[in-house]
Amino acid sequence: MEKNFDIKAAEVAKKYGYETVPWLELTKVVLFIYSVLTILSMYYRPESMSITVCALGIYSVECPNYVKRSLFRCLVIFTALTMVFDFIHLFIMHSSEEDDLQDCEMTANVRRFAYLFAWLSFFFRPIVICVLWKDSLDFFKIIKQRNESDLEMLSVLNKYGFMKQSTI
Repeated sequence: MEKNFDIKAAEVAKKYGYETVPWLELTKVVLFIYSVLTILSMYYRPESMSITVCALGIYSVECPNYVKRSLFRCLVIFTALTMVFDFIHLFIMHSSEEDDLQDCEMTANVRRFAYLFAWLSFFFRPIVICVLWKDSLDFFKIIKQRNESDLEMLSVLNKYGFMKQSTI
């Protein structure tokens, strides 16, 4: 599955003029878009878990020395959970007629605007999950920007006690 995903991602990257997929830059852009969609959809209902995923993802990308691969794996799980919550809310629990009866005309327009962004966020979330999943698979190469020789050197230094485990 990972190889097929890499092949498809490479095809899309070549289509847009990239030699390889710039995963770090793509992660930053995807997290920014997801943050904006989440913030705008929060006018409709609270999305504390989604905004937490955004904040932790941005922190992880900007300060990679303080995070581990397991954080990205948790972000994938949390994002999938928010997708399940939104599915339940948008498809099962939502009632437009009840919302329209409770709101005045001005509030109804704001709610509809935020409701649109809740749907956009819902449909954008599979992209977020795929990018975070790829980041968790190739964490050292993408997020920490280290190649194989760097990892070998760090593991040797760690083995002989010259480095702390948290820096690898």
